Amino acid sequence: MDDKPRSTSSGIMTRVDVRFVDTDAHGHVNNSHIATYFEIGRDQVLRDGDSIVSAPSCTFVLAQYTVRFIHEVTFPGVVSVESTVESIGRSSVTLRQVLRENDIICAESTSTIVHFCTETRRAKELPDDVKSFLTRSR
Repeated sequence: MDDKPRSTSSGIMTRVDVRFVDTDAHGHVNNSHIATYFEIGRDQVLRDGDSIVSAPSCTFVLAQYTVRFIHEVTFPGVVSVESTVESIGRSSVTLRQVLRENDIICAESTSTIVHFCTETRRAKELPDDVKSFLTRSR
């Protein structure tokens, strides 16, 4: 990433440098790396400084993920991933993300992440402070 993520009126904006290694034989960024760019954006929504916001002994796991590829991403370049919390459930969060290169929408994603207790190996209800933190990117 070349810049720190920043809040916008519509969510968290994360900039990611496109690397040569991200490209495939067709000269554009391979779809698996698009998924990585979206993961970087999701991670930033959950961060407060250096740590992930969650209850003790908990983390977030990806439960569902869809991507719609719209336009190719090329090297060299920088993409921006705009991540917005679409909804907050009892133990899950649904995110909507848009990936742009040069202000052109290249891909869109919707994902559901679940607040997961690493001790019980089960979903755990989101604490009020985590819900409150996540509403900043709605």
